Amino acid sequence: EHVVFDLVYNAFGPRVRRGMRLVGAVMIGALAAYALPGSVDYVRFMGREGTPVLGVSFTLVFAPFVLLLVALVVRSLVEVVAVLRSRRGERD
Repeated sequence: EHVVFDLVYNAFGPRVRRGMRLVGAVMIGALAAYALPGSVDYVRFMGREGTPVLGVSFTLVFAPFVLLLVALVVRSLVEVVAVLRSRRGERD
């Protein structure tokens, strides 16, 4: 599926590619930002329990997912800024 998208992406000119990058970055960033409050709430809720064998708090187990969402939001913002600053549709 990724190869098919790549073929479609490369079939368009720089302006359309720039738009595709912008829409993709906004969608991923918005979805990650939308999921962030619920995920933080769930991680805080699961902090009440620990893993059965080691007794490690589930907060430590699920916290990397929250960090992933934050990283997705930040990376998407960086991509949006890069697309808006670029004059060409290609990555630098």
